[in-house]
Amino acid sequence: MSYLDHGSVAVIIDCWDYSQYSVDSSNYRLCQQLSQNILKIVPTLPNLTAVILSTYDSLESHDPTKRLQNIYYQNTHDLFYQQQPIPYIKKLYQQDFVRDLSKATVSNNATRTDDLILNHVWPCYQIAMNDIWQLEYYICMVVPHVKNVFYFGRAWSNGYQMPGCVRGRPMGADRLKELKQWGHLPDVNVLLCQQGILENHPTQELFSWPEFDQYQDLGNNIYQYC
Repeated sequence: MSYLDHGSVAVIIDCWDYSQYSVDSSNYRLCQQLSQNILKIVPTLPNLTAVILSTYDSLESHDPTKRLQNIYYQNTHDLFYQQQPIPYIKKLYQQDFVRDLSKATVSNNATRTDDLILNHVWPCYQIAMNDIWQLEYYICMVVPHVKNVFYFGRAWSNGYQMPGCVRGRPMGADRLKELKQWGHLPDVNVLLCQQGILENHPTQELFSWPEFDQYQDLGNNIYQYC
C-alpha cells in the first residue's frame, strides 16, 4: 500500500524568524522561500491530520504567558495536561513545563518562530511538541491511522557533516528513526520534502542534499528516510 493511502502529520522544526538578516541577503531570501514553500506544500500532503510545531529555545515555547496565547501551545496544554487522564503523562508534561519556565527569558529574533508559520491557521489540528515521546503518544493513542510523518524546517545538517535541527532535535527525524529501530511505531514512514527543508545551515544551501541518493525516492520531491 502506498504512503498516499495513509494519514499524515507534518513536523516543522526550528523555522525561526529571519528578520535579523538583511532583506537583500541570500539568508533572508532562502528562509523566506522555505516558509512560503511549507505553507504551500503542507496542505497538499495526503490525508493531512495535524501540523506539529517544534521550535526550540524560543520565547513562545519558554514563556508560559505567551505559550498559551497560541493555538499550537493551547492544544499541547489540553492534550497533555488539561484533558489528560493518565497521571504519568500529566507529570511528564508538568516537568517539561517547569523546565521551560526555568529557561524563560527575553528572546531575540533568532529564537522566535517565523510569524508566517506561528500565526498560520491550517486546515487541520495544530499542536506544539518538543519531545519524541509526545509524538509517539499522539500517534498511538489519538491518531493511530497516521502512518506518515513529514519533516520540514531548518536545517538537515549544520554545515559540518553533523545532524542539523531537522535530524538531531528531540523531535527530529533521527529520533523517530531510533524509535522505529527499537520496534516503536514500526509502520510509520519517515518522509522528507525536498522543497521544505534547508540544508547546510548556516550557509543555507536550499534543497541541495548530497545524501539524497541514500534515501528512497518516492517521486514528487518526497524521500523516505527510513
